[in-house]
Amino acid sequence: FSKESILSLGQVYLKKEELEKALFYLDKIKEEHQSDSLFVINLATAYLKTQRLEDAKNILQVFLAKNYECATMRGLLGAVFFVERDFSNAKKEWETALQLNLDEPLAKKGIEEIRKSEERRKTEEK
Repeated sequence: FSKESILSLGQVYLKKEELEKALFYLDKIKEEHQSDSLFVINLATAYLKTQRLEDAKNILQVFLAKNYECATMRGLLGAVFFVERDFSNAKKEWETALQLNLDEPLAKKGIEEIRKSEERRKTEEK
């Protein structure tokens, strides 16, 4: 298969939510596509949904090291930290995402979840 064919197969499986099959193909070509924002978003989302959190974190951090101002990537990285229960880093990434784009949906939802969680904790402490 050519790299383009592998990419196409991976994208088809992503659209069908057949994540393990998608990752089988996309993992083969990730080195060549680490600067392609759409590729990285799709791959990181598939990693997140399949609980491959370290893989998601790694590919997002590699991209963000070169492209700091990507709100969607920051939102995704915040989601990875949130799933890992690293709420401090999740909040930091979401706040950065919202500074870059006030309408970033993952960040807005994540900040709201953290706010609710903090309110519950305060109520329980009383």
